[in-house]
Amino acid sequence: MEKMEESTESTVTEETELLDFPDEILLNIMIHMNDTTLLNMALVCERLKAIAKEAFTKKYNGTNQSSYFEVNISHRNLMVEREQYQPLFSTFGENMVAIYIWFSRGNVARNHWIFAMIRRFCINLSKIEIGGGDEVDLLKMFRSLPKPSLTHLAVLYTNAADTNWSEYRHPNLIKFHVDEGCNFEQQEIVDFISTNTQLEEIHLKNVEVDNYVPILEAIGNKCENFRKLEIMDWHRDMVWNSEMIDILCKLSSLNCLEINAHGLKLGQLESLVRRLPNLSSLRLNHTAATSEIYENLTRAVSICQRISELKIRTKDPDFAMLTNELLTYIADEIMISNKMVVLKEAEDEIVIVKGEVQRNKVIVYKHDATDGNQPATNFLDLNDDCLAKIIEFLKPKHHCALYDTCQRTRKAVEEFYSKNVFCARFTSKEVTESILWCLGKQIRLMKLSRYWISTRNEFEELWRRINQYCINLNQLTIVARINRNGDDFVTQVDCEWPSAEKLMFTTYRVDYETLCSIFCPSLTHLEVSNLRIDGNILDHGDHFRHLTVLKFGYYNESVKKFLLAVDDKVLYEQIQELSIGSQHFMAESDADDETDDDDDDEPSQDVVELVSIVPRFRKLTKLKLIVPGVNRCNTKYLFQNCTKLAHFGVWCKDDLLSGELFEHIMDNCLHIGTIRLFGHGIYGGLLQIVSEMFPNASVEVAI
Repeated sequence: MEKMEESTESTVTEETELLDFPDEILLNIMIHMNDTTLLNMALVCERLKAIAKEAFTKKYNGTNQSSYFEVNISHRNLMVEREQYQPLFSTFGENMVAIYIWFSRGNVARNHWIFAMIRRFCINLSKIEIGGGDEVDLLKMFRSLPKPSLTHLAVLYTNAADTNWSEYRHPNLIKFHVDEGCNFEQQEIVDFISTNTQLEEIHLKNVEVDNYVPILEAIGNKCENFRKLEIMDWHRDMVWNSEMIDILCKLSSLNCLEINAHGLKLGQLESLVRRLPNLSSLRLNHTAATSEIYENLTRAVSICQRISELKIRTKDPDFAMLTNELLTYIADEIMISNKMVVLKEAEDEIVIVKGEVQRNKVIVYKHDATDGNQPATNFLDLNDDCLAKIIEFLKPKHHCALYDTCQRTRKAVEEFYSKNVFCARFTSKEVTESILWCLGKQIRLMKLSRYWISTRNEFEELWRRINQYCINLNQLTIVARINRNGDDFVTQVDCEWPSAEKLMFTTYRVDYETLCSIFCPSLTHLEVSNLRIDGNILDHGDHFRHLTVLKFGYYNESVKKFLLAVDDKVLYEQIQELSIGSQHFMAESDADDETDDDDDDEPSQDVVELVSIVPRFRKLTKLKLIVPGVNRCNTKYLFQNCTKLAHFGVWCKDDLLSGELFEHIMDNCLHIGTIRLFGHGIYGGLLQIVSEMFPNASVEVAI
């Protein structure tokens, strides 16, 4: 009987409840729940409610048609429908970023409940699609939408009931889409474009418009950053004349164009490609078998040699009979270019790219660059892998020469710099303006080192060049020391890299003012070897708002000031990795012959203050405190707050004074997986004790 009771108790003890799972697993579970179940989960407790909201946002993020939150309105019983959707809107409304609303047949009331629901709850809505309905008051609907956040607006299969909708302005709207819209007059569309001049994309499909010239003129005159246009009408053929082509060619910023090309001539196609310098994607739909473009397919492909993506959709019933000779000829013609040609008829599709032909995803032809067993006789005959290997051994000036050779070598250089670090000494010979002008946009990762001969004026000039040309910089590492005359390597030249996420300074010293002169709004990783702050700082302002990783080589008064000025939201919700003191360990390694007479001393006041500051970072999963004396401090409060730690590194110099620290970790940090011990005098006894305390963790001694 006693054995049965013991067995029952052990079974109960081993049971796992839902709330025992970490947030990441619960999030993955909830993403696959239906809306009703997700709503019920949100009503359980505050923790599940927060996770359910995050799951709702990820589930309905608007990346594709299936990731829109759907609202289907039948008009049969408005009260029942409202009661059905109101709990979802009240709970997840602020998390709704993409909504698709479908009205069944019938007039939509001006004071329909869905408009009030969106206006009240959906404060962060950025994408909305409205479809169906015999009479929809677009003005009333537009007024219910949140102005600051709305970026995408689509009206599908809808009959507009009001003409004043065109006067309403959405300040951040960049994409406007109308498909099968009734009562959308030409002048209304023109007025809407003139009111919303920030538009970047317009899609007009099967809209009852006889003349597109005024619409194109409005786009050209009002929308400075316009980049994508789609004009399609499956019910009628568009008339292409010189006026239409001339107006279309005035959209100089256009990079994607999709049109009904039934009557488009080869000369008009050539004019479009030649006069639109930024055009990279061209889609020609509704191309008849008897059209000039389709009958001269190779000529059309040759005209569009500069276009990286060319799609031709045809209505040819004999599409399947296209000869392999024709397709292989096109494949060989575009062999050295970064180009894709797609030919499509209904469900039959042919894709031609880089000497390869695929018909319905089956490869039917592949170009052999070396002609069978014959050795390559030309540099460009080498395959892409060989070319990439050669580029690895060349210097930046040689990369520039290859970049200007042809489209294939240009692409190879771009791919190299998208994956590899641009390493250079910080001198005018290696980082010249011509090199940065050529390669700057391609450089994502940069590592710079400086030698003593450079002057401050050279620093400032080179920083200006980097800021001007390396606009896509994602990671910057600086390795340098202060030079002889005291000039700092990182000068206070204002720099801004919108896409930079990682900055690392292994310099002798970096002033805080210099650090703030480099503005990276997307910065998530900051690493500074030796920081100096003169005076006090109360707030970092707009800097360091998105940090998740923060590392300092030395701990000093300046680092303390920096940590205390970090925004509370960044502290509590974002920073997941904090490392302080790696340079202390390196300095100790260089001086390992020195005596350790101060081992029995109490930790300094600075170290005690550091241990009291770290608990504010409650989301930490990685923490390294490689500062002498940390192991002698009372760390109980620290680990009671930083309970999510999975990786921990600490300075330990003796066996006796470190045991209490690891007891606090064992009591609070249930996810610990790696422990690293830094410092000299770490004996086997301590290593064995820590290993026994954490049998499931990896315990290492840093060397």
